[in-house]
Amino acid sequence: MRRQVTLMVAVVTVLALTVPLVDAALTSKQYEYKSAVKLTTDVDLGEGLKLDHVMFRPPSSVGKGFWKSGLLKVDVAVSNLSQEARKFGIAVALFDDNDRLLGVATHGTSFPLKPERQAVYTLEFTNVNSEVFKATKFTISVEPKF
Repeated sequence: MRRQVTLMVAVVTVLALTVPLVDAALTSKQYEYKSAVKLTTDVDLGEGLKLDHVMFRPPSSVGKGFWKSGLLKVDVAVSNLSQEARKFGIAVALFDDNDRLLGVATHGTSFPLKPERQAVYTLEFTNVNSEVFKATKFTISVEPKF
């Protein structure tokens, strides 16, 4: 019995030492919302990823104080500065001055972003979106995937 326990401890120790340590974590930042203005950032997202810019694109059909039709879109540019392809997920949430959640758009990479490349991802605010034009701030979260 003692020999089996010693062998199990040795195997678990070897496995623990061979598993790479994962230090990637969700990065979340909040900013002031500005429609049709490119917000340039230099946010380190971990794992060699960098948030380059965010730009909201309102629908082309806009009335006074409301949108007649179409969806709000947001372009999110991410760079992969590492030497390995990376996957990640993006979430953008809009809030008003009363901290009410007005809409959320999400996107995940289907294919890894190649090393030393930048890509712009377009996210749409669908379903819960009738008051997104009242947004005053937004939170963007990016989570590296393995």
